[in-house]
Amino acid sequence: MPDKLVSICIPAYENPAFLKQLLDSILIQNYPEIEIIISDDSTGEDIKNALPSYVTKLNIRYFKNTPALKTPANWNHALDKASGDLLMLIHHDDWLNDQDVISKYVRVFDENPDIDFAFCRSMAFSENDAAGLNARHQKILNNLATHPDGLLLGNVIGPPSNVMLRKNVSLRYAMPFIWLVDVEYYIRLLKKGYKYYFINEPLISVGLHDQQTTAFVQQNKKIVLKEHLLLSIEQGPSLFSDIRIYDLYWRLLRNYGIRSTDKLKELGIEADKLPVALKQILNFQKRLSAWVLKNGVVSKMLMFTSYSFGKRSPD
Repeated sequence: MPDKLVSICIPAYENPAFLKQLLDSILIQNYPEIEIIISDDSTGEDIKNALPSYVTKLNIRYFKNTPALKTPANWNHALDKASGDLLMLIHHDDWLNDQDVISKYVRVFDENPDIDFAFCRSMAFSENDAAGLNARHQKILNNLATHPDGLLLGNVIGPPSNVMLRKNVSLRYAMPFIWLVDVEYYIRLLKKGYKYYFINEPLISVGLHDQQTTAFVQQNKKIVLKEHLLLSIEQGPSLFSDIRIYDLYWRLLRNYGIRSTDKLKELGIEADKLPVALKQILNFQKRLSAWVLKNGVVSKMLMFTSYSFGKRSPD
């Protein structure tokens, strides 16, 4: 008999049709000990009004947020309301692929008592990627425990919906991140020493639509740069020991045309807090013409020169 209560935590916002799809996928689960936490940031009552047909079939606890908490505070609120032994944060536009999903996760925790979280493959990736397991992603996955910063090069864990946590995991998602909110969270999890298990099956389907954060970020592209800079301040100099990450930041500053600290101020970034490596990239690039930096081969050589110089220079 099941001895673990699983809390499925759903941060909801409008679109009740998405929520119904998720609840329908929970209804067919063959694992009986499930509670559902719905933390609703919607302006109206559509989410609440979608629940009556489910409350007699599922153990649902509903919370209306007034005012709205917004991402990621709404995520954290849902997690904090959970009483289960195992917690799963599932966005309301995602769903469980078949009736065995929760059973498979729980079995992993039963068979691996030393792990703190588990994650699966996601259907959000293209089939050509083998759901995120191409050669590059496989290398990142293989080195997760020792090099969690590699998630910046490819988020092989995937969205939060892929992840189930033990209740002892007290870390929560951090403001002010929106675009990198899950990557930043996973990096902190791993650096705190929490142990994981990878389930090499696509158990979760991720909804793709024009109302997601991705669409918002595409219209506000400087969010990507700002959050990478904030993450660099949080993680510090060790982030740049990997030349691939150094190259990532080289390209970000180049592509966004950041040639002075005044541009950083416009983003709300305090230049004096940046790691030495980023200051070095900025100082190196501002002496070069935009044409030179846009030449891919030349830019790559200059990046390598900058990185090599930084390795020889004291912080």
